[in-house]
Parts: sequence; structure tokens; C-alpha cells
Amino acid sequence: MATEVVELLDPKVIIPMHYRTLGLYWGIATADPFLSGKTVVHPHTRSLVLNASRLPDVPTVIVLRYE
Repeated sequence: MATEVVELLDPKVIIPMHYRTLGLYWGIATADPFLSGKTVVHPHTRSLVLNASRLPDVPTVIVLRYE
């Protein structure tokens, strides 16, 4: 369902939330199925500053560190 919403909205940046990690595993899936087939960036930070003039040309999923 999340992929369908992203396709409808057509954002430049997608930041997934509420997915299974090593510390959060109660009945939810990992982000892997959602990330499949998408342009994905894994910065080594827990925060991010976006600038409208520097957004990616294609929709990009940014997976922040959760720890």
C-alpha cells in the first residue's frame, strides 16, 4: 500500500517510517519490500536537512539510521 501512495503523490523524497528493525520488531515488516525497485540512499545519519533547490531528479527513498 505504501508504494501505491508514493506513486500517487510522486514525491521527490520519501523517508520510510514504522518498519521492523533490530530494536522494533512487533508484527511489522522490514522496509525491504517497500525499497525494492526504488532509488534508495542510506546516509549514515539520524537526521537530514533538505534544500528545495537540491532535490533529486528522480523519486528517492532516504532510509535514515534508526539507532
